[in-house]
Amino acid sequence: HRVHNLTKSADHRWFSKNYECFKEADPEPCLDKNIVGLRRLRTKSWQDIIYNSEHRPDWMAAESVQRRRLFDLALPGTRASAAYRFKSSTNAVPDTWAVNGLQTQHLTIDEQLNLGVRAFDFEICADFEANNTLFACNGLLLVSLGEILDEMKAFLRRMTSEVIIIRASIGQARHAVEVETIDPRYSDPLKRDETDLDRIPGQMVHAAFVEHLGDFLATYKVLDRLPKDEVFENPIVANLVATGARVVYFWEGQQVLCTTKAACATTPMWNATSFEHVRSSGLVFEPHPLGSRPQLEAYRNMEPIC
Repeated sequence: HRVHNLTKSADHRWFSKNYECFKEADPEPCLDKNIVGLRRLRTKSWQDIIYNSEHRPDWMAAESVQRRRLFDLALPGTRASAAYRFKSSTNAVPDTWAVNGLQTQHLTIDEQLNLGVRAFDFEICADFEANNTLFACNGLLLVSLGEILDEMKAFLRRMTSEVIIIRASIGQARHAVEVETIDPRYSDPLKRDETDLDRIPGQMVHAAFVEHLGDFLATYKVLDRLPKDEVFENPIVANLVATGARVVYFWEGQQVLCTTKAACATTPMWNATSFEHVRSSGLVFEPHPLGSRPQLEAYRNMEPIC
């Protein structure tokens, strides 16, 4: 691209021209006019990626990766990872101006995994019109959580040396692309977990993770099988793989080490009093500086990563 040294007045004229074009037209005609200051970013199709051999489905199998600690690696990740398709009832069509800012991806979860992505970000909503079925959401309902997790499970079964990280949280959605107002009914069922005395925050979503990913989840029970000298908070990748703890899952920013209140109460980190203090923030364990959590004899303590 050519470099333009614009004075403030000239810069203002170009800004005004850009603004007027986008105000009156879709992006394509504006881009076709080659307005100064606009840049067209090229998005490769999955077919191009395969043709150019740019996918890395098993990059973590390399010995140099297997012997590293998980959080010492630079893990490729995506934001709003499921925002490549919208539920049909939203009337949203991918790759159109109407979903600008809502669609962040064009590759499916399976394609992202095969490309080499290992860190995923999902906001979760419950479809109150479909028996509170869980969906990824990003202002609108996207792909069902069950479909997402099933794609991940199938990939992990094929690629036996890979470990993935998932960050999930309560999302917001409106009913359709033409509706401007957020509908709280999409998040209310998830928020009820934060006030139900018999449940933990996120338990509705945790149940789906257990159903679809099962023993792949790096819960306390699974991580307790790591070698005795392992660092719980940052394990060596090969040890995670050998133990079967291949999905490290975060809810509202805290690592999920147990998926029900009963299971959490059996861990050495459990403190019923502190739980009542932090549950409104979506947490289960009150955060402690590393190594400062009270140690119980005969148990291996672990500080949940935040």
